[in-house]
Amino acid sequence: MNQTTKLLKIIETIKAAKKIGVFSHMNYDLDTLASLYALSHFLKRIGKEVEMFIDSEISEIDARLFDTTLLSTQPKEYDCLISVDCANADRIGKYAPFFKSHTNTIRFDHHKGLNYDTSLELTNPKYSSCSEIIMEVIEAFGKKPDRREATYLYAGLISDTNFYSNTNVTASTLRNGLKLYEYGADTTFVTELVRTTTLPAKKMEAIMIEKMEKISDDVCISVLNENDYNSAKASASDFSNFASQLLNIDGINIACLIKQRAKDTFSISLRSKCLHNVLGIANALGGGGHINAAGAMLYGKEKDVKAKVISAIKENR
Repeated sequence: MNQTTKLLKIIETIKAAKKIGVFSHMNYDLDTLASLYALSHFLKRIGKEVEMFIDSEISEIDARLFDTTLLSTQPKEYDCLISVDCANADRIGKYAPFFKSHTNTIRFDHHKGLNYDTSLELTNPKYSSCSEIIMEVIEAFGKKPDRREATYLYAGLISDTNFYSNTNVTASTLRNGLKLYEYGADTTFVTELVRTTTLPAKKMEAIMIEKMEKISDDVCISVLNENDYNSAKASASDFSNFASQLLNIDGINIACLIKQRAKDTFSISLRSKCLHNVLGIANALGGGGHINAAGAMLYGKEKDVKAKVISAIKENR
């Protein structure tokens, strides 16, 4: 089934549904929030009953755009379930068993990795962000994103491309950014939001640099745990793009940040420059992503997780 046929089938399915649940990945980034909120807002706009779910605590800064009171916590029964920005069903977190127990499911995603079975899917790794896929879906309904949806989607696009600087940026990315601007996206507000940080986050950045280790001439790794969060009076939700800060260090081509999320639970963020591929590393760890930005979740003791990550980097870079 080609992309056009898939999209038409998805539109038919959504049109026939009355109640829809929309799910995004835990340990969020702005692209998954943007996709979640924009799609849900659009579905409500065309008359659907929608509830949205994310297994993450949204930071105070991000909540300035993404209203947390709109989120639901108890899934019910739906005519259709949709996941956004998830290459691996387990990344839906505590809602994954509920999602995987249903067959009336749709997936919108732009990642390569450990994909999972859904009834329908629209995936395109050539897109720089899932937000662009959501814009395509809205347009396929014969609609245009309204100002709120465009603002959400612009936040997702510029965050997943690091302000159009990543190697996943194409001419299509730039055209889509222009379209969102023309649809009324509040680009000034979004740019300020994405660049805003907190004092605890800056303290965490300093700790990350202090703990950084080089495991080869051009590869570095750092680990942040609960003791570090307590020291900075921060939490894992206070920062999301720290691995890129490691990558900005001169001479580093691959950077890895391991962040403790809970007891014996760690998220792995991998970033790379130019032609250095970290997707294979992430895949070896059970995750996915893009050539220059990928990640995974690992479980176990910190020293064991760190050793596993270092081994995967050395074997798969």
